[in-house]
Amino acid sequence: MQIEKAIIDFLYNNKFIFEEFGLLIAFVASAAESIPIIGFIIPGQTLLVIAAIFSRLGAYNIWELIAIAALGSFLGDATGYLLGRRYSAPILQKMRGFISHEKIEKTKIFTEKHAGKAVFFGRFNSFTRSFSPFFAGLSNISKPKFFFYALISGIAWSFCFGILGYIIGEGFTVIIPAIGKFVAIATIIALLIIYIAEKAKLRGGKFTRKQIGLFITSIISLYAFAIIAQNVSDNGALSIVDQQIGALVASWRNPLLLSSIWWLGLIGPWTFTLICLIPVFVLLLFRRFKDLFFFLISISLSGVLVVFLKAEFSRPRPLLHFLFKESSSSFPSGHAVLATVFFGLICYEMKNYLKEWQFALLCAFSSIMIILVGFSRIYFGVHFASDVIGGFFFGIFFISFTLLFFDVLPHVYKKIIIKK
Repeated sequence: MQIEKAIIDFLYNNKFIFEEFGLLIAFVASAAESIPIIGFIIPGQTLLVIAAIFSRLGAYNIWELIAIAALGSFLGDATGYLLGRRYSAPILQKMRGFISHEKIEKTKIFTEKHAGKAVFFGRFNSFTRSFSPFFAGLSNISKPKFFFYALISGIAWSFCFGILGYIIGEGFTVIIPAIGKFVAIATIIALLIIYIAEKAKLRGGKFTRKQIGLFITSIISLYAFAIIAQNVSDNGALSIVDQQIGALVASWRNPLLLSSIWWLGLIGPWTFTLICLIPVFVLLLFRRFKDLFFFLISISLSGVLVVFLKAEFSRPRPLLHFLFKESSSSFPSGHAVLATVFFGLICYEMKNYLKEWQFALLCAFSSIMIILVGFSRIYFGVHFASDVIGGFFFGIFFISFTLLFFDVLPHVYKKIIIKK
């Protein structure tokens, strides 16, 4: 079956990466998570689960992963413990820039009263995992006692979350053939977005109406793109629709319409780069360096992702009704993606500088331009309709998720990491 072949190809293409770095990532993350301050930032538990998922998918042996993670956990705990015994004063001073004095004192008192429980169960909590070894050293818990509990807690923690990831990976081997690779990947990304949003809410983050709208838009557009991508990968019913739409649009060709949109066919990589220089110079002129950074990162990253997606799908261009030939893969339409991202960014950057009616006019113009670019790709016969529609949805997902990322995460970072 084509789906099974796609899964095998995906695992084959990615297996080398996980064989080389999966165990190392699990070891470093497990160790670093027990080091004060550093461990509060690194999601070692999440990385262990992800590594275990790929263990089930054949990258390496699950027992090797659990052993490596347990070793990293023990060495990380030992490092935190020794830091607590020898360098408690300067580290405590640094901690007060990350967490409140009240939390530090409560953790210290609990560790002194319940040394064994604090070390063992501290490994299973995202907050205490980073600080319990340090406070154990600060409280002068004996080395044999600490190392005993650190060893058994590291083994228990690695086993629990390693097996959890392995079970999730087992589920993927059943789910992926049923729903398709790309829908499964979209589900994972959607769950990560939801997880970040939930963490932000739990830690005190408050979402604006705009952020909620971006969140919903990113999820819906991601799934829409994944469904189209899966259908394209499976050569499903959309291939017939593509042929029908291509023939219909080709029947509309006439000298007047062609002369009206011929200039859109001139837009290529270098032309698009020159167009992007216009907002770059404007932002430089008005010294909007933060907006400039966001614009350049968004345009560059979206272009890189388009190249990656085209290589992943390797869909041939239409063989009928084309007015000129293109050499790259067909899905998704890079013009559709970049037009959506470019005009979306223009609208976002200009919103605070225009009156309401002016902004509405800009949005209407941008929407027309995006549709025209997409239509021209079908009209010229260089893309299927699904290439263009998939490109639109991916562009919407990219711009909405990027805006959400830059808008929410700095606020969450300040709330969680540098809260006093």
